[in-house]
Amino acid sequence: MEQRKTISSNIAFRKYFLSWMLLLLAYIITEYFNLNRFWDYGVWTIALLTFVLFISLKKVEFTKNALYFDNKKNEYESITGLKVFEIQQRSFYLFKTNSTRIFKRYHLTELGGIGYFAILKILFTKSADTELVLAEFLKLLDEKSNIPKTH
Repeated sequence: MEQRKTISSNIAFRKYFLSWMLLLLAYIITEYFNLNRFWDYGVWTIALLTFVLFISLKKVEFTKNALYFDNKKNEYESITGLKVFEIQQRSFYLFKTNSTRIFKRYHLTELGGIGYFAILKILFTKSADTELVLAEFLKLLDEKSNIPKTH
């Protein structure tokens, strides 16, 4: 059996800790600071949108034959679209598959970005293995997926 390589970064931290801490922070801000109603709604809107974004993140692993979103196997051929968007200099990737169910069709993740700890790890290790894994994943995705190529 081929070893899976993890390509997503900090998913568990964002999904299970940071998302709930943002809601707690929003509660503390609106409860203990005397803000008018506009700012209360603004804080809760931003907190809820960020909560939904973080809670919907999926861990992505891959092999040469398949892609795994939260340990659910998907073939490369089933990927039909890829959208990339950036929030506060963090790139999020939305994979679209050919599944008929809406909740299994879209998979949101944040791929291995380079943060402060990753830079320190690269500096103190002999090889930059994280960049090689990302390049290998993108090459496999380009070769085997059904994402339309734009020129």
